[in-house]
Amino acid sequence: MDEQHNPETRAYETLGELELEARDLAQRRDAATTERNRTMLDRQLREIEQRIERLKKRLRH
Repeated sequence: MDEQHNPETRAYETLGELELEARDLAQRRDAATTERNRTMLDRQLREIEQRIERLKKRLRH
């Protein structure tokens, strides 16, 4: 179905993409060799996690 007719479908697709990105960032953070890189990746991960939570809340309502 076209996303124009079913925006919930697109929201679930976005949620899946964000969750994959979060896993990738977590793995990269855990493998980071410098504190600066770990800090940067951790910040990015927190931002993605916040986006995921906002999207989940929107989908529950």
